[in-house]
Amino acid sequence: MKEKNQTSSKPAQTAPAKTATPAVSNPSEKLANLLRKEGMLAARAKKAQDELRMIRKDIQTLWEVRNEQAADLLDEILED
Repeated sequence: MKEKNQTSSKPAQTAPAKTATPAVSNPSEKLANLLRKEGMLAARAKKAQDELRMIRKDIQTLWEVRNEQAADLLDEILED
């Protein structure tokens, strides 16, 4: 007779997830940490907005070039 491999029916225990910042009990330090995070996120958002603005400008420029090419091709077709 074959023996069955039996595993325990208990679920594996995992350690709780660690937080990125150490626990701070002082409200002033908590506020300082939150303000620092807010500043970093605001800087990232501004950078993303600037990048989006540049990309939209490039899209507009390329769109105009594409429309000019399409108009030139249409003129060439109509001349023939």
